[in-house]
Amino acid sequence: MNRPALAFLLLALALTGCGSNSGSGIGSTTSTPSNSWTWEKGSSSVNQAGTYGSVTVAATTNTPGARENAAFWKDSSGNFWLFGGDGYDSSSSTGYLNDLWEYSSSTGEWTWIGGSNSANQDGTYGTLGTA
Repeated sequence: MNRPALAFLLLALALTGCGSNSGSGIGSTTSTPSNSWTWEKGSSSVNQAGTYGSVTVAATTNTPGARENAAFWKDSSGNFWLFGGDGYDSSSSTGYLNDLWEYSSSTGEWTWIGGSNSANQDGTYGTLGTA
């Protein structure tokens, strides 16, 4: 398995709460034994392009592309966030990504929050200190 596909698989496993019995994995509604693995969502194929949809619109078809070296975290509402990395954009081109995604643990849907759907794009910085 190549590195981007492995990294995305590991990300998916990390987001599902693998190795814990808290039941707080993506889409989890019941407690999961600590030795169980659950595939919650995503392609079973390697090197998949992202399906971006419309910015800020959640959809069952939205899926971040395969990637490695991305930043990810879980917010206080139980939603998972994914930013950037090195991987596949919407047209299967590879490179550095600057996209931001949110996964809703209650709906099981990804939302493309912002950034580019094309690899190797510069960020948009705006005015320092102004949202």
